[in-house]
This record gives sequence, structure tokens and C-alpha cells, in this order.
Amino acid sequence: MLPPFYILGEPKAIPWTHATPLKAAADAWAHMDIHKGDVVCWPTNLGWMMGPWLVYATLINGACMALYNGSPLGAGFPKFVQDAKVTMLGVVPSIVRTWRNTNSTAGFDWSTIRCFSSTGEASSVDEYLWLMGRACYKPVIEYCGGTEIGGGFVCGSLLQSQSLAAFSTPAMGCSLLILGNDGNLLVLRRHGDEFELTATGYYRAHGRADDTMNLGGIKVSSVEIERICNGVDGDILETAAIGVPPLGGGPEQLVVAVVFKEQKQSVENLKQLKAAFNASLQKKLNPLFKVSKVVAVPSFPRTASNKIMRRVLRQQFSNDKGAKL
Repeated sequence: MLPPFYILGEPKAIPWTHATPLKAAADAWAHMDIHKGDVVCWPTNLGWMMGPWLVYATLINGACMALYNGSPLGAGFPKFVQDAKVTMLGVVPSIVRTWRNTNSTAGFDWSTIRCFSSTGEASSVDEYLWLMGRACYKPVIEYCGGTEIGGGFVCGSLLQSQSLAAFSTPAMGCSLLILGNDGNLLVLRRHGDEFELTATGYYRAHGRADDTMNLGGIKVSSVEIERICNGVDGDILETAAIGVPPLGGGPEQLVVAVVFKEQKQSVENLKQLKAAFNASLQKKLNPLFKVSKVVAVPSFPRTASNKIMRRVLRQQFSNDKGAKL
């Protein structure tokens, strides 16, 4: 087993063996074509499995790692990608969303990039079409897997036609089944991730199933609501949708937390934004959906892999006795 510093966040042992680096390297070689002469960059850290994955995937394949010290959200990182002549750029969807909203990649030459790769969250077709446009429409290889296996179980591929924000194949050498202690096939009856197999044979990830809410008897994911709310106003950097039970009990009510590009929003602005959210959600998603409250926050709590911790937000608003829903 690898040393004990490969433990993420709350103690959760990762069952990696000496074969795990080979899994990381094989995925990178087979699905992203990482090879000698490449310059690979992926905003991450060693507190997330993608940190050691990047080390193995790059160096075992004879490529070079481009390491940036600082936040990837500002203009400094896109300039670094240009100056380092990165050929394979890995991303997380929330980072791409910030780049697009702040236009921080404008003016930089990313023509050396021959492919992107994405992991960590459910991707947006519109945002990834925009990302491809930063590098002469080079492909985005979606990559989804597990901390436990040190790599992906479903991926995109440069050898197949790709569909935006979708996966085209199980990872090389990966068979998608679960075996019990007796070696027999198990049926997974409950899981935190939602996946779809489309009619055209592609896989789509819809994010965490536990990031859902029940609005008027209709189950809906936070991601669906956020995609609509993010496009309502140009001053919005990002949103987080959560279902909060009102004081005294009753059906969940929809609260939308908003991070603005400029932190100067009046109560009147929030009322107008609430009306705009309702109009857009009722037109594009469901006429019965209604936002009960819009809350401006400076930033969202996040995991080491930059995922929004909606559970923490839900707990904060549920404990806020002064919040009338």
C-alpha cells in the first residue's frame, strides 16, 4: 500500500496498491494520448486523488508537468497555460464556468493545446463548447472514476466520435460490475451519482443524486436549477440551489444562494433577481417551481476537489432562525 498521507479530508483510506500508478498512466495514455513531449497541466492538489494521478499519469508516460502556484480562477493561470505551452489541459467544470463568467482567458494564446480533459463534476454543453473555442475547438475528454481505483471507469476517447459533456466508453481494461465477498455479482441498489445511457450510446453524468430536492412533489436536481439561474443575469458568478424545510415543518422550499462578480447588491436587487429566477425556471423547467428566497454570499464552501458543499449551505440556512421562507 502507498504511504498514509494518501488520506483525503475526513479519514477515508484509499485502497491503492503498487498497480495504481499504472492505472493512472494507462488511462492518460489510452484516453488522453499523453506521451513524451507533452506538457500536462491540471489545477489540483495532493489533497485530492487527481494530485497523485497527475504525477503518475504525466511522468510514467514521459511527459512534463506544468505546475502553477496560485488560484486557477484569475488571469494569471490562463497566461501560465500560454507561456508553458500546455498541450493537455485538465479542468473542473466550476473552474470553466468562472473563466467564462469573468472572461479571464481573453487575449491569451492556447493554440498549443491539443485536447482538454474534465472531471470532478457534471459538465455543461454550453460551457464546454465555449472552452473548446479557446483552443481552436480541440476536444474535451470527459473522465469519471473513483478515488478508490486511482483512475476512471468511464471516459471519452480520441479514437471515437465524442459528444459534448458525455462519455463514449468504459475505461480501457475496465468492466463495469460489482462483486461481493463471495465473488458473485451484486446489484447496487443505492448510490450517490446519477448516470444516463443515451439512445446514441453515450454516457452522461448528472451529478450527485443526493443533491436533489422535492418541490411540490417533483424531484429535481440542484444542477438543473443552477444551470438556468446562472444564465439569468450577467452579474452572477455562480449559484447554488438547495431545498430547505421551513420552520415548523412542511414541504421543502427552494433557496438560491448567489455569488456575484461584484459584491454590491441591494435588497431590491435580490427581489428583482428572485422574480427573474422564478420566471426563467417556470418557463424552462417547470411552471410549478418557485424560489422562496435569494441569498447573496461571498463564496461557497467547497471540497478539496472544488465541488460545492450544498449540504453545508442547507444546514446553514436550516439553522438560520431569522430566515423567513
